[in-house]
Amino acid sequence: NTKPRDLTVFKKNKEFEIVWTLFNTGTKTIPAKHDIKYLSGTILMKDPTATVREFGVDLKPGDSVTIIMDAIAPDKKGKHVMTWVVEGNMCYPYIAIIVE
Repeated sequence: NTKPRDLTVFKKNKEFEIVWTLFNTGTKTIPAKHDIKYLSGTILMKDPTATVREFGVDLKPGDSVTIIMDAIAPDKKGKHVMTWVVEGNMCYPYIAIIVE
């Protein structure tokens, strides 16, 4: 689950929140110490050095965790995609926005 939705349009330098809800659809618990890390694309975080986050909770099968980041639209027009990865290459949350 991702907010904002794919290809949401923002004005240049508009602040917003990125919200990812990650679900454990597997059969094993994912430890709280697991990281979600920036992988590629336009850095949209308001703090560009905040490229790693821990889950902070054990994620048992069927459980979910919500990751929230402060973000800012770039000052360059066009489509911007930012991709992160959950440690162990379990999933690749991303956000895709349009700046007008």
